[in-house]
Amino acid sequence: MKTHTKALGFIIICILIGATAKIAPHKQITIASLEEVKQSETTTSTPKPKVNVNDLLQQYRSRPLFTSSLENAADIQGEVLPGIVEDWSPLDYQLIGVSRAANLTTGWFRHIETGELVSSRRGMQLGNWTLDYLSGTEARLTSKNKTESLKLFHGEEPR
Repeated sequence: MKTHTKALGFIIICILIGATAKIAPHKQITIASLEEVKQSETTTSTPKPKVNVNDLLQQYRSRPLFTSSLENAADIQGEVLPGIVEDWSPLDYQLIGVSRAANLTTGWFRHIETGELVSSRRGMQLGNWTLDYLSGTEARLTSKNKTESLKLFHGEEPR
């Protein structure tokens, strides 16, 4: 009986939808040609304002999360200045976070004594160390024949 009731309900709903489609007024849809679209774009488009790089840089510097170490690494022409010295050591840093955005995983490291923040992705150089592996809880760095693993830091726990 249940299956019969469901089938009858389905048929009634289909009839109601069909009747509504017949009764409701129809609008004809017109598709514009490619030439008409291009012509309307050229007549209605306004020139884009030029971007002032100095103003944008000032806006970024005024954000509360902008740190001075990042400011030194950003150049107005888009060049990245070397921010990590050659004697960078993973023993001086803690892995304090791992973020994922747009299929890119970034490790965030904080210097134990100075609090300096450094970010890196897999394959990037940190001084003479290379970040070889990065997961949600661990980062593995190699330099020549040495390997160091940093576990994700949680609060006041030791390394």
